[in-house]
Amino acid sequence: MGVIEAKKDELGKNITVVEGQSGCYASSTFRYVTTDYSIRFAYEATCQLTRFTDDQDLKYRSRRVFSLRG
Repeated sequence: MGVIEAKKDELGKNITVVEGQSGCYASSTFRYVTTDYSIRFAYEATCQLTRFTDDQDLKYRSRRVFSLRG
């Protein structure tokens, strides 16, 4: 499970400035959810770039989304 903070394309590749904002959303509680949960992934995105932070990463920092081709 994760949260996404999407910004206008004008922010371009300087998306790390909103990392704290998406982190706040990830640590929020939801009114109608009564079970214990944690949101591990926080994403920040524009049309140019998508980054993510893994709350369980030992080197906690925003990283560029990547894919591995098989």
